[in-house]
Amino acid sequence: MKNRVKLLAGAAALLLLTGCGRQGEANEARTTEATYRQISQEEAAEIMNKQGDFLLLDVRTQAEYEDGHIPGAICIPNETIGAGELPELPDAPSDPPELTRPQAEAALTRTQTLLAAVQSQLDQSRGRLEQFGSEAELTAKKQALGEQLETLNERKAALELARAALEQANTALAARFSPRLVQEASEIFAALTGGRYVRVQVDRRMNLEAGEQDAVMHRLLSLSGGTADGLYLAVRLAICRLLLPASAPIVLDDALAMLDDTRLRLALQLLQQEADSRQILLFTCQSREAQALQN
Repeated sequence: MKNRVKLLAGAAALLLLTGCGRQGEANEARTTEATYRQISQEEAAEIMNKQGDFLLLDVRTQAEYEDGHIPGAICIPNETIGAGELPELPDAPSDPPELTRPQAEAALTRTQTLLAAVQSQLDQSRGRLEQFGSEAELTAKKQALGEQLETLNERKAALELARAALEQANTALAARFSPRLVQEASEIFAALTGGRYVRVQVDRRMNLEAGEQDAVMHRLLSLSGGTADGLYLAVRLAICRLLLPASAPIVLDDALAMLDDTRLRLALQLLQQEADSRQILLFTCQSREAQALQN
């Protein structure tokens, strides 16, 4: 729609941009009753740089206008402005105004900064993609990992089956073996302690207990060092009797070091009896075992 400007007393303020030359100087001194504010060329340039929505009127004569004018200015000579209507003015251009050099440089700087940030993110993304390799390499890795997972699952299933079989076998063996082990160990430990401890208990985790006749059982940690070593020896000899063939030798390394002299003689007597059916190898760093055997 075409714009019409009417010059009426008391109307809204009209920004008048004065041109250069003698006409502008004459207008500078002129006063009117119309409501407007006269500004300098520098102020006009500053307004034009900051605001893009404006219509620039050149009120000099047509000849002065043709000699030189600001690009985009519309010539309406001051002499033609009267009490009547102004000539029709063209619509404000729909295209955005051209940027000044400072504005263009600032916009270019912002764009370059944004472009650098986007390029950096793009480079980082490409670097991460290159670490994974090409699509063919990823497919090959996926296939290899799938095969490895399948192998591990098969191995897991086999191990779980083996564990179940071992637990079942262990339960069956414990049901048959534990009573015999307890009985055999109790007899040996009674001989090692001179008949004081006649009962031995061994659970599935090989936790040991010993007790006197018709007395409470004592855990291994509550026994003295010599009594505990004697209990270990009794259980080991019992296991050897139950599981090893008669021809298999028994090797003992400082197994009697904590025993007192009385229980040392009892242990050596027991080992001599055991030596009637199998070989006994007794390693020690002391000489009292040899002295006790000589006596």
